[in-house]
Amino acid sequence: MNTCPRIYRYRKENSRPETSFRDVLFFRGKTVDGQTGLLAEGTESDAVNIEPVRAAEGDVLRWKDPGIRCAVFYYEARTDERWVQTYSYESESNWTMYDRERSGGPLTGPETVFSGTVYIRLAIHIPEGKDLPEDLRTLFELVPGENRRKETEEQAPYFVKETQRIRKKLDAVRKPEDTILFLLADTHYTVNGGWEETERNLKAAAAACAPDAIVHLGDLTDGLLPKEQTLQYAGRVLQGMRNAAEPVFCCLGNHDSNYFRNNPERMSAKEAARQYLGREREYYFADLPEKRLRMIFLASFDGRKKEPGKKYGFSLRERVWLRRILNGTPQTYRVVIFSHVPLLPEMHVWSRDIRGSKELLALLEAFQAERHALLAFVHGHNHADQTEKDHAFPIVSIGCSKLESFPEKKPVGAVCYKRERSTVTQELWDVLRIRADGTGLDLFRFGAGRDRHLQTGLSAEKERQGEGAL
Repeated sequence: MNTCPRIYRYRKENSRPETSFRDVLFFRGKTVDGQTGLLAEGTESDAVNIEPVRAAEGDVLRWKDPGIRCAVFYYEARTDERWVQTYSYESESNWTMYDRERSGGPLTGPETVFSGTVYIRLAIHIPEGKDLPEDLRTLFELVPGENRRKETEEQAPYFVKETQRIRKKLDAVRKPEDTILFLLADTHYTVNGGWEETERNLKAAAAACAPDAIVHLGDLTDGLLPKEQTLQYAGRVLQGMRNAAEPVFCCLGNHDSNYFRNNPERMSAKEAARQYLGREREYYFADLPEKRLRMIFLASFDGRKKEPGKKYGFSLRERVWLRRILNGTPQTYRVVIFSHVPLLPEMHVWSRDIRGSKELLALLEAFQAERHALLAFVHGHNHADQTEKDHAFPIVSIGCSKLESFPEKKPVGAVCYKRERSTVTQELWDVLRIRADGTGLDLFRFGAGRDRHLQTGLSAEKERQGEGAL
C-alpha cells in the first residue's frame, strides 16, 4: 500500500523550529531589503536564507568565517492579524514581524548570544576573490542555550484537555471494526504559523486514539516560493504527520502545484504527484482490507487550464478510471471519496462551473443507487465547514488546519469559526469515525468548530425520506 514519499527526512526526535542551520536553504543571488525585511535581488556574490530561523533566549550563533561579510535581519515572533482574519497570503509564507531598527548590521564577532526569542535571516556577501562554500549552512551553528534545553514537546494545557475530550468521546462509541482517520485540510505551511503545535497535537491524539491512517485533503503549502523551498515545507508537513501515525494519504490541492500568484517555478500535476504522493498519477485508491473500506483520492485541479471554470474539476480520463474502480470494489466494501475541490459548483466560490461535476455526480449517484456503499464525498479547499445532505450521499467540507478565520469568499451555507492563537481554537482538524455497520460517520472536531454526525447509505436515504434513521 503506497503512502506519501519521504521528500525530506527528519529525525523523529527533531523538534521544529530546529536549533541549527542543517535544514535551512540558502538561495544565491538574493539578499534582504533593509527597509521592508523582504527578499530582494542581489548579486552573484549574495546569498540569504528564505526561511527565517528561530533563535531562543540564550541561544548562541557561531559564525565560522569572519572573512565573509554577513548582515543579520531580525523578525519578531508575532503575527499580523490580517493574515489570520482576511483573505490574504503573506508573499514569503512568513508570519513574523520585521524589526527594522535592529536589522541590517553585521555580525560583530564569532559568537552572538540572543537575549530573547527572535527569527533571523543572514544575508551573506562574498568578497571578490574568495570562494563561496558549496554548502553555506556550514558557515553557521546555532547552539541551544539553557532555556532552549528546557523546551519539550509537551502539549499546551488546553490542547491536553482537548485530546482527553476527543478520546473520551471516541471511547464511548468506538467499536473494534470501526475505522478511525485523522482528517486535515489546507495546512498552508508558514513560518510561525503553528504547524509545530499541530504536529505535537497529532502525536498526542494518535497515542490516545490509535488512528488507522491520516488523510490530508491538499494544499500543504501556499505555493508561493521557489520550488526547492516549497518542497522542504511540504516535506516537513508530510513527515510531521508520519511522525504521528502511518499510513498517510494525501490529495493534491491547487496550491500544491506551486503556481500561486504566477510563481515561475510551478510544478506539473505529474511532478506534484511524484513529489507528494509517490505516484505517477494524481488520483488513486487505497484499501484497508481489515476494515472492508476503499478510500478513493481524486485529482481536482489542472493548472494548465486558463479559465477558472476549467482549472477546477475532474477530467474524463479520471472519471473513466473511477467508474472502473467503483465497479471493481468488492461487494462487502464501503467507499469514501476524498478530494481537494468540492464536487458541486454551488459549494465553490472561485468558479461558476466545475469541470466534469455533473458527470461525476451522475456516476456516483448511479453507484449509490445500486450498492448503497458510498459513505461520503469529503473535500477541503473552502477553508470552511459545510455539510450537504440533498444528494444520495453526504458531501462534507472540512475547514482549514491553518490558523485562519476569514469569513469572506465562502459558499452559501458554509461556516467559518473564529480562530485565536494560544487557545484551543488555534487548531482545526477532525477525528473521523467510520461506523463499521455503514450507518454513519462521526467527525469529532479537535479545536475550533463542532462535532458532526452523519447518516450514510440506507440510513441516510430513510432520513431524507423522513422515515428516521436506522
